[in-house]
Amino acid sequence: MGVFHAAQFGVIVLLAKYAPSDVLGQVRLSLAIATPIITFFSLELRGALVADAAGEFTFGTYRKLRSFSMLVAGVLLAAVALWQAVAERNLAYTLILAGMCASRVVLSLAEIGWGLFQKRERLDWMATSVTLRGIAMIAAFGLCVPLYAYMSARGLIPPQRIADGAAMAISAYVVASVAVLLLLDHRLVAAGKDLDPTWTWSAVRRLARQTFPLGIVLLVVHLCNSIPELVLGQQANGKAALGYFGALATLTLVGNLLVLQAATAAANRLACSYQVDLRAFLLLGAKLFGLALLVGAATLAVAAGWGRWLLELLYRADYAQFDHEFTLIAVAAALSQVTSIFGVLVTQMRLFWLQVPAQVLVLICTTAAAFVLIPGAENLVSGGAWTMLVRSVTHLSLYTVCVLIGLLFRRRVLASRVSLAQEPARRRTTAGGVPQDW
Repeated sequence: MGVFHAAQFGVIVLLAKYAPSDVLGQVRLSLAIATPIITFFSLELRGALVADAAGEFTFGTYRKLRSFSMLVAGVLLAAVALWQAVAERNLAYTLILAGMCASRVVLSLAEIGWGLFQKRERLDWMATSVTLRGIAMIAAFGLCVPLYAYMSARGLIPPQRIADGAAMAISAYVVASVAVLLLLDHRLVAAGKDLDPTWTWSAVRRLARQTFPLGIVLLVVHLCNSIPELVLGQQANGKAALGYFGALATLTLVGNLLVLQAATAAANRLACSYQVDLRAFLLLGAKLFGLALLVGAATLAVAAGWGRWLLELLYRADYAQFDHEFTLIAVAAALSQVTSIFGVLVTQMRLFWLQVPAQVLVLICTTAAAFVLIPGAENLVSGGAWTMLVRSVTHLSLYTVCVLIGLLFRRRVLASRVSLAQEPARRRTTAGGVPQDW
């Protein structure tokens, strides 16, 4: 995952160095549109699969639901891309939006297999998959974006055509990602002896009802990310400001990567220990919490001490003028890293519905902050940074309460699942008893 996210960061650096800031803003705006839709329809099935220590549903049921939900999401995103094409009349932006949507759909289809790798504790398989995707991503952008920038510098194309290079790179990455899905991920999923591809529509519906609150939670979470960026993008010169804001925020994701992947590796054991050994659950959770505190403190120290130098080194001199905003974003990121650990704990407790009101409150506070702080700010990037900080404080406070509820009422939570965990295996078969293929 480090390679994959380093590749994503490399893409931001390439766009910041070689393209106008509004091209990076277009990429961020495309993600702000696509990500909430994809994550809602993903229903956090990967997390639910890992947390399903009792084997309530077969892997085939999770896979079928993910395939069906991504079909619906793909149709919806195609309609959004068509609408944007008519409204913007900008072919490069339309291609960037369509490519971002397609890449998110393909990644979501691969992710359900990664959940099975987690249950098998074969994270090396997952590492291979994401590493190949990261290499394909940085190779595509490393070739296309500098090439178009070079042609622009030579006067062969106008500067705005650099966006065409970004669109071409995204298209190449999507093709490579599909190849990894078909030639690697599917083969590794089928390689395990524990694979149970059976499913029924009744099981799919029950799983959808059970994970629907997770879809709402993910929708709200990513709306909290997207709404400030959408508000930024709608202001005068908003795409340029969004490009600056996105570059600053991306730098703080390095620490969050380490925290999230540690939590991902621990997810299966957290789910099992919550059911049978509360002390082991608390010990592992405390280790993750300590890691989040340490990484958050390091992120803040780097931003406060070397922020201006780092921005000028990695991007361009015009990005360094936002060093104060970078520090604010780093504070918000440090709080979010702790919240990420709490979110994993609550999910592995399978307290899905409890997260809905918490996330709705976070969305309300974030939306209010975005509409109050961004439009009236002399510096749009500063308004976005303060909005991030408001969101992080609210998020951490509410998820602290969720973790406490899961610990204080653990016996009641576990007792409510007993009947489901004892479901006879004979009910978990396909229609006609025939296993379904991908």
